[in-house]
Amino acid sequence: MKKILIAVLSLFLLAVFVAPVLAKGPSAPAGKSNKAHLYLYEKDPSTWEIVADGAWGKMTYDLSGPMFNYVFNGHSLMAEEEYTLIYYPDPWPGNSLQCLGSGMSNKGGELNLKGSVLTGDLPAIFDWNNPANLNNLTGTTIKGAKIWLVKSQDVSCDGLFSKMIGWMPEQYLFEESGIFFEGPDTDLVKTVELWTKDASWNPVSQNGTLTYITLWSTFQYIFDGKNLVPSTSYSLIYYADPWPGNNPGALIVSGMTDATGNIQLIGSIDTGSMPNALDANFGLGAKIWLVPSSDYDSTSHSMIGWNTANYLFEVSWVNYTKTP
Repeated sequence: MKKILIAVLSLFLLAVFVAPVLAKGPSAPAGKSNKAHLYLYEKDPSTWEIVADGAWGKMTYDLSGPMFNYVFNGHSLMAEEEYTLIYYPDPWPGNSLQCLGSGMSNKGGELNLKGSVLTGDLPAIFDWNNPANLNNLTGTTIKGAKIWLVKSQDVSCDGLFSKMIGWMPEQYLFEESGIFFEGPDTDLVKTVELWTKDASWNPVSQNGTLTYITLWSTFQYIFDGKNLVPSTSYSLIYYADPWPGNNPGALIVSGMTDATGNIQLIGSIDTGSMPNALDANFGLGAKIWLVPSSDYDSTSHSMIGWNTANYLFEVSWVNYTKTP
């Protein structure tokens, strides 16, 4: 009888000590439900191997839905430190990364975060870790979105301009594997092309690219133009029909092309939602044009010239919703 009790006690103690290790388990969907689990680990930056008995965390999240819903629990972290959970798109520094939530660990190094974030599909199409991105064929990427827990001081959370601004990997948690999330049809970050057009409004040459956030408190954008008139002031405008485009329209930004006719415009401006309800194209989308500044009155938001050979026009609508 004594031997039986010892054997039972030994099995109980083995289960107690092994259970925490097995509790981490593999990252995977939870059966046939819409829930999945991702484990994050402290890793050795020189080898990217998981550090034995290091800090770790578990994120439970939805595989699909209008919002990215998650619950994250971190363990054995640095005590009383501010952390941010992020979706990190390659390459460095993770431009347009998404900050999912922030919080301070307690005195025991434990951290709990939960949230519901409009992310769009993960990974984003511009992410090198998206299998549809040609850069994914380089062999230096993974397949799926990278989820990291980083020190808050090392990341800038600013919408389209979000990125890593520090690097202390020994203090972070990194994904065990990439994840996939199917968001709503409306992507959070979109890119549209601007073209020159002929007299019949047929597109001729794609000389501009506008990337913007579709839902944000301000209109955040990055515009790249090429083959324009060198050393000339241009204005990126919201042209709201009918003529002269001030219904109400908006000047987004002005800037000077370089000596080769190239230009880059980056910024954030409160335009209100586009298209505006007064725009004749309301319900369809907003027209974004690049025109010489001399042909545009920035005060009245009106076109005052018409020299289309020097303009870039939309070939698809822009739809931006201002959020509180």
